[in-house]
Amino acid sequence: MTGLQEFAGVIFDFDGVLIDSEGIAYDAWVGAMGEAGERIGRQALMDAGNGLTNAMLLAWLRNEHGWTPHEGFGTDLNRRFVEAFGAEAVVPGAAETLQRLTQAGVPLALATNSGQEEMVFKLGRVGLSEVFADHAYNPSHVDGRAKPEPDLYRHAAEALGLQPQQCLVIEDSLVGVRAAVAAGCAVWGITVTHHDPSLAGELLQAGAARIVASHEELQAALGLRG
Repeated sequence: MTGLQEFAGVIFDFDGVLIDSEGIAYDAWVGAMGEAGERIGRQALMDAGNGLTNAMLLAWLRNEHGWTPHEGFGTDLNRRFVEAFGAEAVVPGAAETLQRLTQAGVPLALATNSGQEEMVFKLGRVGLSEVFADHAYNPSHVDGRAKPEPDLYRHAAEALGLQPQQCLVIEDSLVGVRAAVAAGCAVWGITVTHHDPSLAGELLQAGAARIVASHEELQAALGLRG
C-alpha cells in the first residue's frame, strides 16, 4: 500500500512548505523595525515567529521586548514584503507535487496562518490560485482561531467533505504540527526550507508521523513517482 492510498485528501501549510517566503518576510520585519529605531536580529525573529501570525509575533515583541509598533508600521511592512516577493518563491518540486496529486484526483486544501489579503496575494503571485480554487483557508474562516488551535485544519477537512482522520497534513512548523495533531489529522513534517538540523526531531516529538526533506521525497513517499 502506498502512502497516498492511506489518505482521502491532503492539506498543505503554505509558507515553508509550498513557498519559501519566510526569509523575505523577516527581512521586511527587520527593515521596518529598523526604520523605527528598533534593532532585533533576523534570526531571533525567525526563531520566535515560525508558524505564527503577524499578530502573534507582535504580541511576542511586546511581551519580550516591550516594543509596540508605530502608526504606519503595518503599511511599511506590507510594502517591503510586496516589493520583494516574487514567483521564484515557490519551493523546488512543490508545483510538481500539486500537479501529480491533482492528476491522481486527490482533493487538496491550503491552511495557512497568513491573513486573507496576504494569502490571496501570495497565491496569485506564485500562480497557485487555481490549484486550490475555493479551498484556501486562513484564520478568518474560523473566527480568527489560528494555529496552534485545531480549528483551521478541521475546517479544511470538512470543506473537502472529509473527516480530519482521512486527511494528511504537510507542515514545517511546530505550531502547525500541533494544530494538525489536535485536529485529528495525520501529519508529515517537511524540512525543505529549513537548515536547523534539530527541526526534524522536534517535529516528530510534536506529533509528526514522518519527516521528508524535499518535495521529491514527499512524492516518493506518496507513491507519486512512477
